[in-house]
Amino acid sequence: MDWDISLTHKSGDATRLAAEAAASGVDLVAAYGGDGTQMEVANGLLGTGVPQAILPGGTGNAMAHDLGVSLKLWEAAELIVSSDKRRAIDLAKIGDKVFMLRAYAGLSEDQAASREKKDQYGQLAYVQSA
Repeated sequence: MDWDISLTHKSGDATRLAAEAAASGVDLVAAYGGDGTQMEVANGLLGTGVPQAILPGGTGNAMAHDLGVSLKLWEAAELIVSSDKRRAIDLAKIGDKVFMLRAYAGLSEDQAASREKKDQYGQLAYVQSA
């Protein structure tokens, strides 16, 4: 199997990298990260027909949990290479923003839990921000 790794450094990188990967003809894009990273990858792959695999690496990992992907990294990776089960999921769109699972309202981006707070407090950072 041929594979390549790309790293994100800022918001928008995962969308751009996923779109570039799809345009280059890859068979699959697997992303290590949390819900925000997975959402960006989904936006980059939208309409390409390239499947997305989740390697959970975030604080909450709601998408992985809701889709039944193990939160243990090695089990999620094993699923990618051993399972022939794929499923399409619905995406929704508000304005120009595409999302999976949930749309949130009420907190502005500057009020949301920061990476620093999530690193320090884990899932309690979401409660603190709210």
